[in-house]
Amino acid sequence: MTSIEAAANSLAVEPVVLPVHSDTEIEAGIAVLGREGGGLVMTDDSFMAVHYRTAIFAAARHNVPAISFTAQFEGWRFDVLCN
Repeated sequence: MTSIEAAANSLAVEPVVLPVHSDTEIEAGIAVLGREGGGLVMTDDSFMAVHYRTAIFAAARHNVPAISFTAQFEGWRFDVLCN
């Protein structure tokens, strides 16, 4: 069991892996999370290093709570940036 799975289990939530391969797929997947009331946990890997901003801004646009491996965008006013 991964640490993400263990944490989800302790909170009685189900982790869902969202396999994406492009900015378009990131946007579409996060839009679904927003409609379904989900949240986003972003892992630290080479794909996310390249597509991090796309995921962060998509999460903000779709009102998806997100947690990340970095605090790079902590305190940013996404409501202003995404309008």
